[in-house]
Amino acid sequence: MSEVPNDIIKIITKATDAACATAMKHYGIARASIKPDMTYVTAADREIERALREKLSRALPGAAVIGEEDGCGAAGVRGAAAKGWAWVIDPIDGTSAFIDGLPTFCVSVALFEDGRPVAGVLRLPATGDIYTARRGGGAFYNGAPIRPGGPLSRHDLPICVPSKVHLRYKIAYQGKTRNMGSTALHFALVARGAAIAAVATAKIWDIAAAALILTEAGGRVASLDGASINWRSMLKDPELPAPPLLAASRSRWKTISALISPLK
Repeated sequence: MSEVPNDIIKIITKATDAACATAMKHYGIARASIKPDMTYVTAADREIERALREKLSRALPGAAVIGEEDGCGAAGVRGAAAKGWAWVIDPIDGTSAFIDGLPTFCVSVALFEDGRPVAGVLRLPATGDIYTARRGGGAFYNGAPIRPGGPLSRHDLPICVPSKVHLRYKIAYQGKTRNMGSTALHFALVARGAAIAAVATAKIWDIAAAALILTEAGGRVASLDGASINWRSMLKDPELPAPPLLAASRSRWKTISALISPLK
């Protein structure tokens, strides 16, 4: 298998330029339908994913492609994704926000090599913001390096939470909680120190790029019991959600995890 291209971030960024333009073409006027899992999908989701599949497949021929809207095909393809190159795409993370005309939705693309994320790009089409990371190369927000942080004594720094957090978790944190409508953005906000932590129940396309961005920034993403994400299992069965996850700085992950517990 060949090496990760040196310009992989440029390749992904160029591929997502048109995706951002497509999103903005539909922004504020998109109509949604409900999928069997009771989440929303729009014509923009499908249009963006089709275009990204085509462009990324040309950029790295032979790589598997996993996307939220069109899946990844047969079991053999899923097995290959866990062993070789694989693109993981979320055409719009935060579709509800997108439908509502809120600017907090993202286009997310990650490249995996042998079951590990090695490059990731997160774009916010409505604001022009971009988060990027390459394994071993650090993480960046609009081109500047980022680190997670912020003192726990600062109660204005929120924990980002899912929309139904009140039904799923008990949180003893004395500061704010906040939902932006996008799991990927929640992780990115932690990566640059704009949030103290993020709690999530997610599928692979929600977190593939954002988890790499956070870990390269110096953060940690793990299940609430401390177990690492099993990326290979998620690549083999992309519809399988990860256990409840916590994203935070490495130094504060254990302290914050003690404040959060799933409801029985």
